[in-house]
Amino acid sequence: MNRPALARAGYGLLQLACAPVVFRRTKDATALRTIQVLGARQLVQAAVTAPAPTGAVLALGVEVDLLHAASMLALAAVAPRWRGLALWEAGAAAALAGGAAAAARQLPPARRLGSGAATGGGLVALRDRCARTLARRTVAAPLGAQPG
Repeated sequence: MNRPALARAGYGLLQLACAPVVFRRTKDATALRTIQVLGARQLVQAAVTAPAPTGAVLALGVEVDLLHAASMLALAAVAPRWRGLALWEAGAAAALAGGAAAAARQLPPARRLGSGAATGGGLVALRDRCARTLARRTVAAPLGAQPG
């Protein structure tokens, strides 16, 4: 498992395992379920990005994390009740995005640009094809490409 996926899986497990302990005192069932859903999302994203990710796969993960960070900052701005939790989540999402972006820059050029052959079975190949297609539509420039 690559480092960003390992960190993401660890954070997801931490959210799932610790949320009941942290939120037991406040008796805030909404916060508890929210953190558990976010933890489950982290585990799914870790599973998807774990096997030999291409630059496109990592770039899409960075986009998801940055969107999550932005949504949490917006929530912190408008909902004082959720401010602490939202700021924590925004920081975690930004850190995970930074780790995935750094990992993408360290890939060999063929994998960074998504042109290398898939190294896994059918699901990994499907993941890579989907990531390339989505990245062409959402990522400003391919990872490693030099600006024109």
